[in-house]
Amino acid sequence: MDFRITGLPAATFRSFFTLSDAELAARSAARMVADRRPGFPCRVSLRDADPGETVLLLNFEHLAVATPYRSRHAIFVRENAVEARLEVNEVPEVLRTRLLSLRAFDSAGIMIDADVMQGRELMPAINLMLNLPEVHYLHVHNAKPGCFAARIDRVEMQRPSNFRAAGLKPNTRRKVLRMRSALPNPQDWATSLTERAGPLRAARAVSARRCSTAFAGLIPVSD
Repeated sequence: MDFRITGLPAATFRSFFTLSDAELAARSAARMVADRRPGFPCRVSLRDADPGETVLLLNFEHLAVATPYRSRHAIFVRENAVEARLEVNEVPEVLRTRLLSLRAFDSAGIMIDADVMQGRELMPAINLMLNLPEVHYLHVHNAKPGCFAARIDRVEMQRPSNFRAAGLKPNTRRKVLRMRSALPNPQDWATSLTERAGPLRAARAVSARRCSTAFAGLIPVSD
């Protein structure tokens, strides 16, 4: 299941940086200077602030839904933060290195699943939840402090319709067909790139990725 992780829009917070400390306090916010890295994760750029950077600590409503799950919490935003532009299926370092809480919501904003995992285990957890048809989107939080980290949505990727469109050479096509026919359930081979790399280690890295698409059943076995 393809997905994209997104942070918060920078425009939401620009005006806060023009306020005095007293004005920030009146809005339940505070100006701070990062003194370590990691420790001040920005929810706009999806990266940790460097020591010496100015950040705002704000109370932000990250789940503005008309359900009992409506919620807000403290977040950090770096001054002059540039919005994160992550690739499809990319997990940023700010998430990979933390203990996380992943929460699944339906279209009405009702939580229907949740789990806790180390950041390095986030990708399979995302795939598991997004494969549930009733799940509309995911929110990921830092598990210990509980602060909102990012939103995760499904992404529809265009797949090649046959072997030639996938760029597989004839030799590789035959290899894929032989290995697929020998498997009782080829779909099992689509669970992780690491698992697929074993039987495909003789192929180039790019060929391994293309072969894995065929194993996943996304390319017809006929040419």
